[in-house]
Amino acid sequence: MPMDIPIGPIDRSSGDVHAQGNPHYHLDPENEKQIARNIAEGLTRIDPANASIYNQNLIQFIKRLDGAILNWQEQLKPFVGEKIVTYHNSWPYFLKRFGLVSVGHIEPKPGIPPTTAHLIGLIEVMKREGVKIIVMEPYFSNQSPKFIADKTGAKVVVLPPSVSVGSGIKDTFAHFDRLVNTLVEALRGGH
Repeated sequence: MPMDIPIGPIDRSSGDVHAQGNPHYHLDPENEKQIARNIAEGLTRIDPANASIYNQNLIQFIKRLDGAILNWQEQLKPFVGEKIVTYHNSWPYFLKRFGLVSVGHIEPKPGIPPTTAHLIGLIEVMKREGVKIIVMEPYFSNQSPKFIADKTGAKVVVLPPSVSVGSGIKDTFAHFDRLVNTLVEALRGGH
C-alpha cells in the first residue's frame, strides 16, 4: 500500500510530491516480492515459452528474500523505536518495516532546500528527542547534514536508496545488506 498519498490539490509549492504517494516502495524488502512478481508476469507475457523458468526463479527469489528479511529484522531488532532524521523523505517504507522512527527531514518539503529557520527547528527537535542519526542519500549536498551534526552530535550516515553497480551493490540482497549493516554500525555507535 502506498504511503504519503497527498490529500487535496498538489502544486509546485508542495515540493516534489507524488500524486500516487511516496515512490520509494522498493525500500521495504517485502515490496520487492511484488516487484519480482510483476517482472515475472511481464516476462511470461512476452515469452510464454519460458514461463516455467520465470516462475521457478521467482519462487527461489522469494524464498531467499524471506530468509534475508528475517536476518535483517533480527539485526535491527535492538534498535526498534530508534529516532532518526532523513535528508529526503525516501525512507518511510524502510523505517516502517524495521521499526525505526523519523522525527523530521532536512528538506522541509520534498525537493525544497532547507531554510535556516527549518534547520534550527530540526536541531531543537533532534536535541529534545535524542536523535543521533541523520540518513542522507549520496547525491545530496552534505552541507546541511554536517551543520546539523555539528550542533547535535548526530552522525551523518550515507545510504544508497537503490541498487548501484558502481558502488558495488549489484542486487537487492547486497543493497539491503549495505543498508542494514551501515545503519546497525551507526546505531551501535550512537548508544
